[in-house]
Amino acid sequence: MDRLLQFAMCLNLFERTYSWEKAINKLITLVENLKVSSLLLDHEGDGDDSSSLLFDHAFVRMHDVVRDVARSIASKDSHRFVVREAVELREWQRTDECRNCTRISLICRNMDELPQGLVCPQLEFFLLNSSNDDPYLKIPDAFFQDTKQLRILDLSEVSLTPSPSSLGFLSNLQTLRLNQCQIEDITGIGELKKLQVLSLAGSNIKQLPNEVAQLSDLRMLDLRNCDSLEVIPRNVISSLSQLEYLSMKGSSSIEWEAEGFNRGERINACLSELKHLSGLRTLEVQVSDPSLFPEDDVLFENLNLTRYSIAIGPYWTQYDEYKASRRLTLEGVKSLYMVKCFSKLLKRSQVLYLWELTDTEHVVYELDKEGFVELKYLTLQRCPTVQYILHSSTSVEWVPPPNTFCMLEELFLDGLDNLEAVCHGPIPMGSFGNLRRLELWRCERLKYVFSLPAQHGRESAFPQLQHLELRNLRELISFYSTRSSGTQESMTFFSQQVALPGLESLYVDELHNIRALWPDQLPANSFSKLRELQVIGCNKLLNLFTISVASALVQLESLHIWDSGVEAIVVNENEGEAAPLLLFPNLTSLTLWDLHQLKRFCSGRFSSSWPLLKKLKVDNCDKVEILFQQISLKCELDNKIQQPLFWVEKVRVYPSLNFLNFICYIIYLNLFN
Repeated sequence: MDRLLQFAMCLNLFERTYSWEKAINKLITLVENLKVSSLLLDHEGDGDDSSSLLFDHAFVRMHDVVRDVARSIASKDSHRFVVREAVELREWQRTDECRNCTRISLICRNMDELPQGLVCPQLEFFLLNSSNDDPYLKIPDAFFQDTKQLRILDLSEVSLTPSPSSLGFLSNLQTLRLNQCQIEDITGIGELKKLQVLSLAGSNIKQLPNEVAQLSDLRMLDLRNCDSLEVIPRNVISSLSQLEYLSMKGSSSIEWEAEGFNRGERINACLSELKHLSGLRTLEVQVSDPSLFPEDDVLFENLNLTRYSIAIGPYWTQYDEYKASRRLTLEGVKSLYMVKCFSKLLKRSQVLYLWELTDTEHVVYELDKEGFVELKYLTLQRCPTVQYILHSSTSVEWVPPPNTFCMLEELFLDGLDNLEAVCHGPIPMGSFGNLRRLELWRCERLKYVFSLPAQHGRESAFPQLQHLELRNLRELISFYSTRSSGTQESMTFFSQQVALPGLESLYVDELHNIRALWPDQLPANSFSKLRELQVIGCNKLLNLFTISVASALVQLESLHIWDSGVEAIVVNENEGEAAPLLLFPNLTSLTLWDLHQLKRFCSGRFSSSWPLLKKLKVDNCDKVEILFQQISLKCELDNKIQQPLFWVEKVRVYPSLNFLNFICYIIYLNLFN
């Protein structure tokens, strides 16, 4: 998609479109229309199709038949696009077709060197496809001498050691792509005064030439994944006043220098040069040392970025899996300094990752009082001073706006040793309404996920929440707490005030203070979509759910319980009443492992049914001696009979079972035989 954009703009395929930002939107619309017409297809296969800042998908596909028809039409067009084998080039150049051709895709197979020259006076577009295992295809010095009308040149994956001197003749060249090239010397690039796109992504270039500063019309500079690039001379970046797109993502060896710092004769670029690029709209940059940003600097305040991926710190976590155009990663950055330098980016980021943030207690109040209204994905790790993500208590004069976190889809908190609650105080209307995934890991002081005031009577509903993961939260008592409810509320983790109608997966790991997950009855529609439940290391948990709750979880497909203190998985809350047939209509996998107190799956003597169960594993459950036992009148009268794990009415209660792993004395006991 990036290549399509560059080609389309420099061939003027978008009428009356002069900015790259508008061209991006036009290309997206055009590609979607072609997909609807089945002329283009979504990318499938093993290649990298991760999202970029410009496009959600890096590639599109074209069906072979559509490709062949397109080639046929293009070859007869007035602009004449042809695809040729390089071995045929000498003979083909003697024809009229060559002299009239404007666009060539040249395929090189098993060649070490191209012919001496390319005689195509009308040529505007030249793409070299080298399929050699050895990339060292030699391009003669005079190869481009007779192609002075050339506007687009793509020599990706070719060795330019040395570069052909005839590149300097291409005075009309607007796009030069040297991706994954072996580059020795491109100092002659300064002669290409009309160049708008320069892409060196993945090349072995070590130093950007000073001559790049002469490219006064350059709009796109792509230096992604240049592992050997160390030197960008000072004032080169600031000289590119027309630049709209600058990417240095993955080029981790660039040695940025602080303002005013000289080192011998070699002076590298400073980050402050970016402030001179008033037209810059897309920026990708990684900087290992936060101190390279002056504390009083307002670098990003002067830029009107619409797309960015900025990573500050030694690890450069990028989160490329998210389809987002504004990403900010800050590692080891002090709070007050961060607010000054990055405040504009914080307000507009869609993906935000904060690692080892210090001196911040209340995230929203201190970092963005407007409430992160555009944020979709938030991660905080190892931030020891953070007490609350959102603090809206009456003791604080500031009142959070109603749209706080209104777009937030995923929240991941890990290693926040001082965290007491995600939200403390009233939850503003509209907040967390789009939250789909919540993960809380290793927060030692966390007692409540949401801690609300006593007068807060509104049911806490998270309609979009699909995935909830709680790991190593040793002090956690309740998901939702009002301080007036005292010990009654802490009896169950989820109270009647919590409604999670869209929850599909729940993971609970090392919650040592939890005695029960659910109350006897669930709110209407709550947990009705739960498909996967995993409980690990909850020592005080005596049972998982009541019969009423179990009967409501009709969508449950996977149930795994490990290393917990449960004596029974399901209990009958009305012990004096007859228990109904327990039915898990969609359960396919059940694992009971390392449950040393477990005696039976259901308290009381009633049967269960598992029509879709495929995998059953019972391992290291010391008190389980009988796996299945057929229920009968004699069983009801004889209380001395050893309780089985499962009571069944007939043998065929597991018609779909194809995997059984167990350790017990008796598999199946039928008292009539």
